[in-house]
Amino acid sequence: MADDSHLDSKYFIDGHVFNCPFCNRRNVAYDIERPHQFDWSTQKECYIYIAKCRSCDNESMHLSFQKISLTRAC
Repeated sequence: MADDSHLDSKYFIDGHVFNCPFCNRRNVAYDIERPHQFDWSTQKECYIYIAKCRSCDNESMHLSFQKISLTRAC
């Protein structure tokens, strides 16, 4: 069996599950609420993702310099 313990330190595991920083549950479903973007500098864009945990309903903000595809198969 593969050792996937490195996934415990990541917020987003994949397009369906993440590790919630509020309820401390691992591998829980989430929804992206209100994605935004802004100019970090004159040459770099930053993306803001608000993830809503489907377990505790808390929202957490995540910044990324990569645009994340939000299309998900249900």
